[in-house]
Amino acid sequence: TPALSFSSPATMSKKFAHDPSHCNEDSICCIASKANSRPMWFMEDGVLTDRMDVLVAVQADGEALSYAAEAFRNDRSIVLAAVQQNGQALRFASDELKHDREVVLAAIMQDPVALQYAPHGLRTDPQV
Repeated sequence: TPALSFSSPATMSKKFAHDPSHCNEDSICCIASKANSRPMWFMEDGVLTDRMDVLVAVQADGEALSYAAEAFRNDRSIVLAAVQQNGQALRFASDELKHDREVVLAAIMQDPVALQYAPHGLRTDPQV
């Protein structure tokens, strides 16, 4: 996934999900846009750059975390929402949050297979 560029809003090139060349009916951006009743999603270089868009997307499909800018993969509330919807979204979380016991527990409660994405220390922890 390309890194998010923190350029100024005036120079930032935005892509809009309502443009058919960037979004089809089955894509996560369209699904979440419908759920949120928002007309478009802001993306830069194929990366979701708006916090609300990311949150809505991961609530609709936890694996949408894979399209989130790196900063959102380290946002605890967004990652928790993602793994509560799909435990295997843990694989897209930041290394820091993969070490967060609560995040890992939420992921494996949703899908025990998600334990494979937790670090060794948590995989062998008897409380997990």
